[in-house]
Amino acid sequence: MATSSVRVYDHIRRCIASGEFVNGERLREEELAARYGVSRTPVRTALQRLANDGFVVMSPHAGAIVRGYNMREMYEIFEVRALLEPQAARLAATERTDAHLHTLERLCEQMEALGEARPPDYLQIAPLNNRFHQVVIEASGQRCILQIVNNLIELNLIMKSYKKFDESDLPRSFFEHRQLLNAITQREPELAGAIMRSHILAARANFLSETERFNADDSATV
Repeated sequence: MATSSVRVYDHIRRCIASGEFVNGERLREEELAARYGVSRTPVRTALQRLANDGFVVMSPHAGAIVRGYNMREMYEIFEVRALLEPQAARLAATERTDAHLHTLERLCEQMEALGEARPPDYLQIAPLNNRFHQVVIEASGQRCILQIVNNLIELNLIMKSYKKFDESDLPRSFFEHRQLLNAITQREPELAGAIMRSHILAARANFLSETERFNADDSATV
């Protein structure tokens, strides 16, 4: 039962992130059960977990509905990340292993290669960017921070933040990743924390300015 619900959870989350399931769409248990070849029980369990993680909203009458986020909520998500991820970066600079460094280096290389395409493949860059941040937190050894921030990082895919990225801003983001990796490699905790905070705040400023440019109403979901 647990295996089926986890599989359904992962599938639905990927469909939400890719846009196959759009904001406001109702996710019907019977249709999902038929789609994934399971009973309604693991589907119900998966949907409840998705609700707990902020990917869907459970309505008494409509069931599970793919959630959208307004401007205030998006701002708060970046604010929480800007508070917690710098601490994780500081700890990562002292606790990281060679395996963490290797993984971060590989992720940088993959993102930079995808960024050279014209236009850049944001849909592939986004999960690699998320994974980069997750590995930094994993390197910190702080399970509590990882648990709190992990879903916030994943919510960037739901918010389609990668679609709000200006092509000219990619080099800045990639450069900051390299700076952060270097600080962690050199075991410079305060520098790593400062770079991470600046990196998240810059991403927030870019995301919000681009969102406001396309949405006159702050309450519009993206």
